[in-house]
Amino acid sequence: MSLIAIAGLYVWQAPLAVADVHLTEEEQRWLDANRNQLILWFDAYYPPIEFLGENGNFQGLGADIMATMEKRLGISFIKKPAPNWPEQLNALKNGDIHISPVIVSSQERAAYAFFSKPYLSIPLVVITQKSRKKANGLDSFDGKRVAVVKGYVSEKYLRNKFDSRFEIVLVSNIAEGLRNTAFGVVDAFVGNLASAAYYIDKNNLPNLRVAGSIGYEHRLSFAVNKKYPLLFSVMQKALDTVTPEEIQNIRDRWILLENKGILSKREKRFLQFALSVTLFLLFILMLIAWCLKNNLKKKECALQAAESAIKDQEDRLHIAMKATQAAIWDWYPLTGDAVFSDEWFAILGYDPGEIESNFQGWADLTHPNDLPRTTRILNYYRKKGGTGYFEAQFRMRNKKGEWRWILGKGQAVEWDEEGAVTRITGLNVDIHSQKRVEEALKDSEKKFSELFMLSPDSIALFDLKTEQIIEVNESFLKIFGYERRELLGKTDQALLRYVRPDDREILFKRIHKQEKTTNIEIAFYRSDGEVMVQLISGREVMIDGELVLLMIGRDVTELKKVEEMMIHTEKMVSLGGIAAGIAHEINNPLGIILQAAQNLQIRSRPDFPKNQEAAQELGLDMDLMAQYMRLHKMDAFIEDIKRAAVRAADIIKRMLLFSRKSESRKTVCHLPAIVENALSLAKNDFDLKRTYDFKKISVNMYFDTDVPKINCIETEIEQVLLNLFRNAAQAMAEMPVPQPEPRIDIRISKHDNSVCIEIQDNGPGIPDHIKKRVMEPFFTTKGPGIGTGLGLSVSYFIITRGHGGQFTVSSVPGKGTTFTIDLPCK
Repeated sequence: MSLIAIAGLYVWQAPLAVADVHLTEEEQRWLDANRNQLILWFDAYYPPIEFLGENGNFQGLGADIMATMEKRLGISFIKKPAPNWPEQLNALKNGDIHISPVIVSSQERAAYAFFSKPYLSIPLVVITQKSRKKANGLDSFDGKRVAVVKGYVSEKYLRNKFDSRFEIVLVSNIAEGLRNTAFGVVDAFVGNLASAAYYIDKNNLPNLRVAGSIGYEHRLSFAVNKKYPLLFSVMQKALDTVTPEEIQNIRDRWILLENKGILSKREKRFLQFALSVTLFLLFILMLIAWCLKNNLKKKECALQAAESAIKDQEDRLHIAMKATQAAIWDWYPLTGDAVFSDEWFAILGYDPGEIESNFQGWADLTHPNDLPRTTRILNYYRKKGGTGYFEAQFRMRNKKGEWRWILGKGQAVEWDEEGAVTRITGLNVDIHSQKRVEEALKDSEKKFSELFMLSPDSIALFDLKTEQIIEVNESFLKIFGYERRELLGKTDQALLRYVRPDDREILFKRIHKQEKTTNIEIAFYRSDGEVMVQLISGREVMIDGELVLLMIGRDVTELKKVEEMMIHTEKMVSLGGIAAGIAHEINNPLGIILQAAQNLQIRSRPDFPKNQEAAQELGLDMDLMAQYMRLHKMDAFIEDIKRAAVRAADIIKRMLLFSRKSESRKTVCHLPAIVENALSLAKNDFDLKRTYDFKKISVNMYFDTDVPKINCIETEIEQVLLNLFRNAAQAMAEMPVPQPEPRIDIRISKHDNSVCIEIQDNGPGIPDHIKKRVMEPFFTTKGPGIGTGLGLSVSYFIITRGHGGQFTVSSVPGKGTTFTIDLPCK
């Protein structure tokens, strides 16, 4: 005995010399006593090996093997479909059934059942989607989801070999596993090659393919519970008499692993439809002929038989029409009359006869946008003589007022003497669900295209192999500063410049390894050389059946600047608080110094009575002491100490007033006083003195005598003026050729309804292309760490938004700059 290979499968070869089943007396007695009580359970969802047929019978390869053995032994099993495979195994184990016709032997099952010699061997294969072109065997699915039928030997095999390498997903049957694979619920399915091929062909799953064998085979046997050893020996002897030719014939009947036909599936379906229509028409013609013949004979019994046959055929036809959601119609073009079957009305939810049976009745229900086109198709079909078939898709209104997509197919069956079509018979098929799927798919593609082009983020598609740019959206072109023709067909490495070149290699390596690639911060140079920062996310996606690389970038350049500004602002707030604290602490020793200086002045005066009394007691001449102090300028030193202390106290007072946050309400203010306070702060700003001395700048003030007071927030106006003074001083200090006589002119003048402040310097001026942007947030011409680009933008908002005024700039390069502030009087 041996296994012979047939088209990738293995069929057990029995001894050719065996012709009859030779049973012992004991075996024969047992069989005679139990021949009508033997129970067989089979798997209802394991075609083509074994399954429950449409007529409710046990069918498949295993069924034919059992039928052959039943014929040899003259017995008939009680055949029942098992609820599911695990329950069938449990019933075999408990002895509730006698035999399982198709099963794979295992060490666990051998403990409770006898197994016959294998009569067929089928390899287990990996099924996956055709789009996974690189997948080859189970080694390609590490970290993925792989389905297998629960309770099958293949489940145990996968758990022993691959449990830690991928997620094993259990399904109820092979059909469910293949559907889940086709729709992407799982990445692959492991099952036997014969059943997989059967379901793929039956359920029309063209996007699946065999990705390789797993190196394991289902060696199919039958099994008998160990409670029935005589039954097992009888069945094994019967199997020994089945010849290889018989098994081959059974195998060829059920297992078709390759399509050897010359027609495509679409052509086969078309021919099947044409054959069905032809057979239907032939049936109608034969029925008519049969009825005419019986009418001529006028035999009532034959007529009754015909009526019975017609009813039977109509019942079958109604069942078929209902199952396929199809309906029959007849149309008579010359009269416009029509005949609609009950199914025709049912498809649209109407009762039979509720719609007028003529062309107009159909037209009234057809969508106005589809009616002209469908009518043209019908008229053209009639015009060419009704040869062949006609086909059209159109929408019809059902009883609920909804539009349903219908496929109409028909054929001319009657003509008049002049060859004009007088009758067309056809079918209407409800294709609404199919149409909705097609429209949803097109709509999804359209939405993706619109989102791709309209997204504010930069998006680019790359070829997965060459990494060449396939397409970019408008935001990508705008952000990077390129034309589309400059990018397509080239790699980003050849065009885009990474601030850190290693970032590109790291990014693409992560995407190709299918690692999580979300919001990776990468800095680029724009085409004009300006640096920008983007958060890059990328992954492989399927577009038009091809895997491509999708990259999305979100520009966070301005956000990074805001973050830096917030950090800087936080520092300044902290420093302001520290400075205020230090100022309060300095006030105490300053008070002591000032008081001490005042006391020295008073107690060294020779004309003060108490000083004279104290000097007389000590024998001191106060006039000589005064001369001594004047000679050594001690009186001047004391006066300097006093003035310096008063000046320091005044500076600290102004710092505290400027940093005080409580003054956020508008008050009545005098602008000349605010200007003088801002100038005082500028002259004593420590940061400014590190680059230049503000005291060396000539400051000229021209104030009108009748400048009115205005409502404003004093500290905010001081902030604006201080920022303008600083900018002017820095600009003059950084000139390539230093300005020998740096000057700032300040003018305050009264207009009709406003007060105007002009601050003019004789610095380098501002070029026109920069002057347009000086008010923009974060724009600065200063080096890193020197300017934030917020001074003028904040000043602009304080004047325009906070005070309802105007803030403008005029400049002549090489001659200076003038900033003008107009504040309303009211």
